[in-house]
Amino acid sequence: MASRHDIDMQERRRRLRERQEHERQEVRRRQQAQKAALTDLDSAVARLDDARSAVAASVARAAEVFPSTEALAELTPFDVREVRAYQRLHRRAEAAAAPESAPVG
Repeated sequence: MASRHDIDMQERRRRLRERQEHERQEVRRRQQAQKAALTDLDSAVARLDDARSAVAASVARAAEVFPSTEALAELTPFDVREVRAYQRLHRRAEAAAAPESAPVG
Protein backbone atom coordinates (compact mmCIF):
# COMPACT_ATOMS: atom_id res chain seq x y z
CA MET A 1 0.00 0.00 0.00
CA ALA A 2 1.29 3.44 -0.94
CA SER A 3 2.03 5.81 1.86
CA ARG A 4 0.32 9.15 2.17
CA HIS A 5 3.63 10.83 1.35
CA ASP A 6 3.90 8.92 -1.95
CA ILE A 7 0.33 9.79 -2.91
CA ASP A 8 0.91 13.48 -2.11
CA MET A 9 4.17 13.49 -4.07
CA GLN A 10 2.49 11.93 -7.09
CA GLU A 11 -0.30 14.50 -6.89
CA ARG A 12 2.20 17.39 -6.74
CA ARG A 13 4.05 15.98 -9.75
CA ARG A 14 0.80 15.62 -11.68
CA ARG A 15 -0.17 19.24 -10.90
CA LEU A 16 3.32 20.41 -11.90
CA ARG A 17 3.08 18.53 -15.24
CA GLU A 18 -0.35 20.05 -15.89
CA ARG A 19 0.90 23.55 -15.08
CA GLN A 20 3.94 23.11 -17.32
CA GLU A 21 1.75 21.84 -20.15
CA HIS A 22 -0.60 24.79 -19.71
CA GLU A 23 2.40 27.18 -19.81
CA ARG A 24 3.71 25.51 -23.00
CA GLN A 25 0.29 25.86 -24.62
CA GLU A 26 0.15 29.53 -23.61
CA VAL A 27 3.62 30.15 -25.08
CA ARG A 28 2.58 28.45 -28.35
CA ARG A 29 -0.63 30.49 -28.46
CA ARG A 30 1.30 33.72 -27.85
CA GLN A 31 3.86 32.84 -30.54
CA GLN A 32 1.09 32.11 -33.04
CA ALA A 33 -0.58 35.44 -32.23
CA GLN A 34 2.75 37.25 -32.68
CA LYS A 35 3.38 35.50 -35.99
CA ALA A 36 -0.11 36.40 -37.21
CA ALA A 37 0.40 40.03 -36.17
CA LEU A 38 3.73 40.21 -38.02
CA THR A 39 2.19 38.63 -41.11
CA ASP A 40 -0.63 41.19 -41.05
CA LEU A 41 1.88 44.00 -40.59
CA ASP A 42 4.06 42.77 -43.47
CA SER A 43 0.99 42.57 -45.69
CA ALA A 44 -0.13 46.08 -44.73
CA VAL A 45 3.34 47.49 -45.38
CA ALA A 46 3.41 45.81 -48.80
CA ARG A 47 0.01 47.30 -49.65
CA LEU A 48 1.23 50.71 -48.44
CA ASP A 49 4.33 50.45 -50.64
CA ASP A 50 2.19 49.46 -53.62
CA ALA A 51 -0.18 52.38 -53.00
CA ARG A 52 2.73 54.81 -52.60
CA SER A 53 4.20 53.56 -55.90
CA ALA A 54 0.84 53.95 -57.63
CA VAL A 55 0.50 57.53 -56.34
CA ALA A 56 4.05 58.28 -57.46
CA ALA A 57 3.31 56.93 -60.95
CA SER A 58 0.10 58.98 -61.15
CA VAL A 59 1.83 62.15 -59.99
CA ALA A 60 4.65 61.58 -62.50
CA ARG A 61 2.14 61.11 -65.34
CA ALA A 62 0.26 64.23 -64.26
CA ALA A 63 3.50 66.21 -64.08
CA GLU A 64 4.15 65.33 -67.71
CA VAL A 65 0.90 66.92 -68.89
CA PHE A 66 0.91 70.01 -66.67
CA PRO A 67 3.10 72.93 -67.66
CA SER A 68 4.92 72.92 -64.29
CA THR A 69 5.03 71.23 -60.92
CA GLU A 70 3.65 74.43 -59.41
CA ALA A 71 0.56 74.24 -61.63
CA LEU A 72 0.07 70.60 -60.65
CA ALA A 73 0.52 71.42 -56.96
CA GLU A 74 -2.20 74.05 -57.15
CA LEU A 75 -4.75 71.47 -58.28
CA THR A 76 -3.73 68.53 -56.08
CA PRO A 77 -3.49 67.99 -52.34
CA PHE A 78 0.32 67.93 -52.69
CA ASP A 79 2.66 70.86 -52.42
CA VAL A 80 5.52 71.36 -54.89
CA ARG A 81 8.00 69.53 -52.65
CA GLU A 82 5.74 66.50 -52.41
CA VAL A 83 5.16 66.46 -56.17
CA ARG A 84 8.92 66.46 -56.78
CA ALA A 85 9.42 63.78 -54.13
CA TYR A 86 6.84 61.56 -55.85
CA GLN A 87 8.53 62.19 -59.18
CA ARG A 88 11.87 61.09 -57.71
CA LEU A 89 10.25 58.02 -56.18
CA HIS A 90 8.75 57.11 -59.54
CA ARG A 91 12.05 57.60 -61.36
CA ARG A 92 13.83 55.38 -58.83
CA ALA A 93 11.16 52.69 -59.16
CA GLU A 94 11.44 52.79 -62.94
CA ALA A 95 15.23 52.63 -62.79
CA ALA A 96 15.08 49.66 -60.40
CA ALA A 97 12.54 47.86 -62.59
CA ALA A 98 14.43 48.48 -65.87
CA PRO A 99 16.93 45.75 -66.74
CA GLU A 100 20.46 47.05 -66.89
CA SER A 101 21.96 46.99 -70.35
CA ALA A 102 24.73 44.47 -70.79
CA PRO A 103 28.15 45.89 -71.61
CA VAL A 104 29.07 45.54 -75.23
CA GLY A 105 32.47 44.17 -75.96
